[in-house]
Amino acid sequence: MQRDRLTITLDHDLLSGIDQLVDKETVRNRSQAIEHLLREGLGLHQLRQAFLFLEDGFWPNSLETALSRSAGVGVQKLYLVLPGGAAGNEEVMSVIRQFCQTTGSVFEVETVPAEFGSGGALLFKKEVLDQPFLLFWPGSDLKLPDSLLKAYLFHRRQASGATLLLKNVESAYRFSGCAIGGPELIPYIPAGVSSLPETVFPQLLKDARIKAYLF
Repeated sequence: MQRDRLTITLDHDLLSGIDQLVDKETVRNRSQAIEHLLREGLGLHQLRQAFLFLEDGFWPNSLETALSRSAGVGVQKLYLVLPGGAAGNEEVMSVIRQFCQTTGSVFEVETVPAEFGSGGALLFKKEVLDQPFLLFWPGSDLKLPDSLLKAYLFHRRQASGATLLLKNVESAYRFSGCAIGGPELIPYIPAGVSSLPETVFPQLLKDARIKAYLF
């Protein structure tokens, strides 16, 4: 992840409080302490997981975009939703390895069965989905806003089950291939096979639990 140097001036009492966070193990210095506080204040410490729905293949550029934006907001765990024994699995992992080698990013990667659809994939991991998470469909041209952070903060303010990111294309808003979900949408996923776009999102819309972030 790219890092930039920033010089700031703080009141002495704030600096004293920051120094108390430095334990030389998990927080090694003042810079890490301030970064931790900023992430916590923005809620980024919650956004640690992303699902990549790859049932219908993927565009390498779109997959790289999803990886880059995930790393940019601090995602640590990737769930790859792939058909069992998919021949494309190694191809996907090759793109991820190359991205991590090039950028220095680190992800924990887990494959989730795609047999129960995108909704079923979330239900499969429901026990660990207690915080907001990203949803990517890199099987087509993935178009994301300049700041994914702003979209995430919008999602937090709205307290919705899901937020769809919609891009303005020729005076019409179209789905960008990315959404932000939260634990609130899990109860809307039926047992068995289900699709987020076709089954779950319409039900959220019916209950006014889904929002759109326009860009």
